[in-house]
Amino acid sequence: MCGISGGVFLHSVNAEAAQSSVRSLHRRGPDHQAVQFYDDWFLGHARLSILDLSENGHQPMRSSCGNFSLVFNGEIYNYKALRAELIRLGYSFQSDGDTEVLLNGLKHWGMDILPRLNGFFAFAYFDHVQQICWLARDRMGIKPVWLCSHSGGHFFASEHKALYPLGMGRELNPTAVRCYFRMGYIPGPISVFKNGQQLMPGHWVKLSKSGFEEPKAWWSLPVGMDSEIAPIPSYQTAVKRVRALVEEAVADRLISDVPLGSFLSGGVDSSVVVAVASQRVKGLHTFSIGFKDQPYFDETRYAEQVAKRIGTEHTTFSLSNDDLLNQLPGMLAQMDMPFADSSALPVYMLCQETKKHVTVALSGDGGDELFSGYHKHAGEWAVRNDWKKKLLAEVLSPFIKQFAGGRGSAIENKIRQLNKFREGSRLDAFERYRRWAGVVGDRWVEELVLNPGTLDQEKSLLMPLVDGAGILSTDFNGVLAADLQLVLPFDMLTKVDLMSMANSLEVRVPLLDYRLINYVHALPSSYKIDGQRKKKLLIDAFRAELPVEVWQRRKQGFEVPLMPWFRKELKGLLNETLNLEKIKAQKVLNPLAVNMQLNRLNSKNPGELPFILWSLFVWQTWYDKTLIEE
Repeated sequence: MCGISGGVFLHSVNAEAAQSSVRSLHRRGPDHQAVQFYDDWFLGHARLSILDLSENGHQPMRSSCGNFSLVFNGEIYNYKALRAELIRLGYSFQSDGDTEVLLNGLKHWGMDILPRLNGFFAFAYFDHVQQICWLARDRMGIKPVWLCSHSGGHFFASEHKALYPLGMGRELNPTAVRCYFRMGYIPGPISVFKNGQQLMPGHWVKLSKSGFEEPKAWWSLPVGMDSEIAPIPSYQTAVKRVRALVEEAVADRLISDVPLGSFLSGGVDSSVVVAVASQRVKGLHTFSIGFKDQPYFDETRYAEQVAKRIGTEHTTFSLSNDDLLNQLPGMLAQMDMPFADSSALPVYMLCQETKKHVTVALSGDGGDELFSGYHKHAGEWAVRNDWKKKLLAEVLSPFIKQFAGGRGSAIENKIRQLNKFREGSRLDAFERYRRWAGVVGDRWVEELVLNPGTLDQEKSLLMPLVDGAGILSTDFNGVLAADLQLVLPFDMLTKVDLMSMANSLEVRVPLLDYRLINYVHALPSSYKIDGQRKKKLLIDAFRAELPVEVWQRRKQGFEVPLMPWFRKELKGLLNETLNLEKIKAQKVLNPLAVNMQLNRLNSKNPGELPFILWSLFVWQTWYDKTLIEE
């Protein structure tokens, strides 16, 4: 695990800029940082030591022949099998880790090695003779790669801010701003700035002195029934196969030369991961976080039930409002892109506390997207299959539309969901997905952002991610594919990567093993969701290991009490950050629209106001830090 940086200077190598770029990644790699220069090229690396803790694992790593170099971020779980194969082919090794295996594998197979890799990664492989660098990103986008080109050169890095010393421009991309205020994050391949972009998950790209070529996909989600599982297996056969694949995925992710534990929220996904891991790791350490001042948001009792049932060494971090608020500036400082998923704060603190005990943590991320676990999935299923619920929503419409609802209590949340369901049921599949993947409607974006881009630009960005296979309307699996290609990499995995790396903690996600994804995604959607149950395939595979309270409980997001904060503890900071004169002078947001939302702070019917204010607060904090202070 680490951070990577590199590129080619078109005029002359700027050693200070390259070194500054790598220094900005020190939290990703506190154990060793290095920069190597090769004429007009450089490769930089910041290492968090996980495998082979010796100097032999340091990077940039150069091949024994001297013709190739590698910087690599991530873990290759099947590196021992690849190492054995390469030894049979005549290669020798000076280290015991996966980096040298990847380097020699690239030397032997080139980019054809990518389908052979089981792991998560971002790497840059440099050919000194041809003066060409290849970059690649793992299948699901667990590890990021940012690209930047300008008149001074072409560069890449693990984080947006590592491109700033290398000359990244600061001209805002209107489509990115539009997407941020609708969804709370910026989907790839764009960046918040016009001359930046993200390398997409499952893609590789070649870089020469002429610049980046067109990225190429080396992996994509299966469409329809995969030949591996055709004909369609019975449900019970699928349950057994899912269990075996999850067990194999977890076992692969237990390799480590440093202490390892697991997050445990008490939800189905993390509980399954812990149940499997605890069978292989005696006295497995598990960690959960709760809010002692906000019982509605606290789920630690479920985690403690699972820990007791399975027999893990469990630690609960019970945080007060003051604890959360005290860590807010530190968390915001890690966001080098606008990112308004408020659950980033508790994830940041969970990673911070977990790092005090272990260096590697397993996580249940990906289970909701793969197995159909979100409330919106139940809503989508109902739109397609339950005419009674649609009729009921219309009958209740005159009453529920008077209340925007909210997320502060179970009743408010139910009203919010009913309103969203009623609205979405009237739209076609793409528009419904676009609305439900976002938080606010188009009208708010148009009112708020002075240059929001166009709706057509937003749709053209989202369409390949949401319905690239053209099955969204006809197959419920198309909805899950959209989540795996949009929400997962650009919201969920971005959040975990940013917050874990801010605390030098490696997080591994067994439920995103590509073998499991290939199998489950190709199964009929009826195996995953029906009118009564979500995520039923995963639950049935591990029902015996989990307390009944885990798989019968209602799903609750990892949220924080935003409205009470904005009305009390954060009110002064919110008003200071959203200073209307400052906003007017910056000419990005409409101060009248901002002021209108601030005036709703005491509303008894807040609706999505907590998200709106949080997205404004995060945006302005990022803007002031990135475009004003620097």
